[in-house]
Amino acid sequence: MMYILDIFRISFKIKDKQQNTFLSRQQETKNKMITLRFFLISK
Repeated sequence: MMYILDIFRISFKIKDKQQNTFLSRQQETKNKMITLRFFLISK
């Protein structure tokens, strides 16, 4: 399971560099919620 979270984390970092800070903060929050949902579903 952890490797999936690592993949998410890497893709978030890439998105962060592509977006300005405000947008990437919003995106990061959204992504974290999605990741949490995936994590909870998979348990």
